[in-house]
Amino acid sequence: MRNVAIYVRVSTMHQAEQGYSIDSQLVDCRKKAHDLGAITINEYVDKGKSGAFLDRPELQRMLNDIKTEKEYYDALIIYKLDRLSRDSMGLAYIIKILQQKNIKIISTDGAQYGTNPQDVLTMQIMGSIAQFDNALRKERSIRGKIEKRKQGKLDKITKYGYTFNDEKQNLDIKEDEAIIIQKIFKWFTEDNLSAFRISKKLNSEKIPAPQPKINRKIINKDNIWFESTIRTMLKDETYAGIRHTMIYKFEKISLNNMKKTKRPPEEWISVPVPSIISRETWDKANNIMNRKNTNPRRTQRTWILQGLVFCEKCGQIMNIKQTPKIGKIKENEEKYNFYFKCRTNILNWFGSDKKCPNRQVPIYTLEDSVWETLLNIFYSKETLEKYLKETQVKDNVYNLLDKLIEDRNKLSKNKNKIVEWFADGKIDQEIADNKINDLNNKINDLDKKISNLQSTNRSKKSFSINNLYDIFHKIKNPNREQKKEIIHSVVEKIFVERLDNKRSNAYTKPVLKIRIILR
Repeated sequence: MRNVAIYVRVSTMHQAEQGYSIDSQLVDCRKKAHDLGAITINEYVDKGKSGAFLDRPELQRMLNDIKTEKEYYDALIIYKLDRLSRDSMGLAYIIKILQQKNIKIISTDGAQYGTNPQDVLTMQIMGSIAQFDNALRKERSIRGKIEKRKQGKLDKITKYGYTFNDEKQNLDIKEDEAIIIQKIFKWFTEDNLSAFRISKKLNSEKIPAPQPKINRKIINKDNIWFESTIRTMLKDETYAGIRHTMIYKFEKISLNNMKKTKRPPEEWISVPVPSIISRETWDKANNIMNRKNTNPRRTQRTWILQGLVFCEKCGQIMNIKQTPKIGKIKENEEKYNFYFKCRTNILNWFGSDKKCPNRQVPIYTLEDSVWETLLNIFYSKETLEKYLKETQVKDNVYNLLDKLIEDRNKLSKNKNKIVEWFADGKIDQEIADNKINDLNNKINDLDKKISNLQSTNRSKKSFSINNLYDIFHKIKNPNREQKKEIIHSVVEKIFVERLDNKRSNAYTKPVLKIRIILR
């Protein structure tokens, strides 16, 4: 036996399991290859890839090398059969490719599988067993978590107000942070301070805020307390002595995508933890919040440009803020003035050192200006085309990224369908190989283009002039809700800068510089 391939894989679920590490698999597979007298050994290693899916980089590279005859192998050496695939249909696809090239499968435990019908049947049966075992393992894992929760034990977590006790696998109170939490609940329930005022108070006292992490990166480096942070804490029942777990369930739907769904409350498992505030205090705080949320005087306004407005000076998004009107209010008149305010200045208001020179912009004034500008842009297809050429179509990469990503996803779905058809015997080996090779080439080409576009930070949607024009003119005399729908369909971003120095907007109109980026 002269030429062999070695394929090893470990999923994130198995990385800590004894005997399944990449290094240990490679050691055993290399020893088996030398025992067989192999002269040439090529290794394919997939790290952290689930065996439930075939779209693994190194597996696909190996299969492509075999199908295109870039490499000739006498045998494929694996640690165990489930390293190739934990899905019976996926294993059937791999077996057919190896069978076509007369490549044996040899595992380190001594099992050998040739290309005769009996061996193929054996492998398919073992693949089905592996798939069944995978399902049982997931079920056992869930049962283990449930039993652990019933014993009052938690997985390791980071929680403001607590430290995790590894020995008892539960939380211990962190006294300095617990004092802050108690103050928050007291200010809210006894002193009638709003969440906004509490956040301002904490920031003025220079008290460090929680520093949550996303993908191991701290997302609140300025240590600023936000109104939303306070509200989240007030709703968190952990501080009253109950930690709810098993709230969500996760389902892997592809190699890199996870589906997250919320379980009904009756399926949650509650674990007792040390309480920082009393149950009565927590109930009182949440009753206050519920009363505010159900206040019949609260009206839902339609903000036409919400989420689209950005600061021309610093690039930050501009959020909606309100201030009470001064003086006598007429009947049916708004009691508040509403503005778009740069997020940099909002953070400065909460305690950040950064500040932006751009001033706040009256919402209704900006809405009217943007709508009037869009009417001029979309007056005709010629005026729309001219605007696009002047403002956005400056190179050949305009609006490609989302379209390329969409095309790549479609190709991946088509590839999975071909695998299913091949495994079901609906198409033969040669047709499946040709189609999958063609799709792999197209996917690789799209991946390169997507990578290049992402590096230039262009992420606009590709709409033709006709599409944009038709979307804008689909409704005549639109109301506010319809205007919002139209604008969000054709506009990517709106950059605004206020140019005047006027201190009042009661009788004067602010001077605005508006730059609209169409999709």
